[in-house]
Amino acid sequence: MGPLEIVLLFVAKSINVAFEVTNEYKLSDLHFPSMYDQRNRNFWHKLTYPYFGQDIVWYVPPGREIPRWQGLVRAFSPLLWSLILLTSAFGTLTMWLLQKSERHSSAPSHRGILVVLSSALLTHLGASVAERNKGNVAVLFFMLCLYYCLIINTAYQSALFGLLVYPGHLPPIQTFKELEESGLIMERSYMAHGPPGTFWNEQMKCKGCEGGSIVCTRKVAVDRTHALSGISLLGKIHRGRYRDVRGNSKLVHLKEYVGNILYCLQINWYPAFLVPLFNTIIRRVLNSGLYSKWIDEIISRCIQVYREEYVQIEPATSFSLHQLQGEFYLFLIGFLLASIVFVFEFLFHFILLWFNVLR
Repeated sequence: MGPLEIVLLFVAKSINVAFEVTNEYKLSDLHFPSMYDQRNRNFWHKLTYPYFGQDIVWYVPPGREIPRWQGLVRAFSPLLWSLILLTSAFGTLTMWLLQKSERHSSAPSHRGILVVLSSALLTHLGASVAERNKGNVAVLFFMLCLYYCLIINTAYQSALFGLLVYPGHLPPIQTFKELEESGLIMERSYMAHGPPGTFWNEQMKCKGCEGGSIVCTRKVAVDRTHALSGISLLGKIHRGRYRDVRGNSKLVHLKEYVGNILYCLQINWYPAFLVPLFNTIIRRVLNSGLYSKWIDEIISRCIQVYREEYVQIEPATSFSLHQLQGEFYLFLIGFLLASIVFVFEFLFHFILLWFNVLR
């Protein structure tokens, strides 16, 4: 039993009448829902006060999951990457200048910049590097460099492990302008009427969704081909049915609201007597909090009915090759580059030795 049926039960007991449900609009004495329209003053005396209202929003698919290989780059923000590269460049240059100075390093001064770059890269990766520094300045710089690399390496690994488990999603559609440019099929889940040029007449230009709320929301959350305009209660009822394995909802609404629907009861039989009676009972129901309680019970019952369709949220598990695809690609690229360099170096020395023998 919904909130309206309970209100009708209260009214029936107060005036000792009985109500029957009919689908014939012309034969009905009470009609619900009847939308409140400020311009239609001819029917104001037949309408109860618009105590009931729902926001109209656009429901869109969520953003797609970020490719896992991008976790290698997304571990840090672009600004942080820029600062790290800038710091590494100055640090590498300082290491090269210290090695050139005989007062600050006992390493051979003829070591090139490539050797310094290799040492700097190994330091950032947490590998050991054989450096022989002399003097307080060189020793202090090398200690600070090791401490900096330790912090960056730890922060990167911590962020990377989090992205391996859950890489996140791209931002969803957030504005109506983005929705129009997205190419999604735009449909509505409600029926409204209004004169030409009015708000409701503009909303009716969208095609009505056929098949019920379950079919319509499935087009948005599962098929990802549609955008659906509906009341906010629709999302509360069906949002739990469409979740991924991480518990994130697949039914997302835009931040921009389309409008607001105000519901009334249209009373065609003795409105002068019944309209004040209905207003009094509905106001008492709302002020006592019963209406909110009944709506929450309806949502809970719907959740219980659709519980078997819910996606089970996966607990934390061990890493799979799918989660490690970014690191696998990095290993594959490094292996191929190493193989190419090895073959090139082998051929270079072989050709050089061949020309020396010919001479």
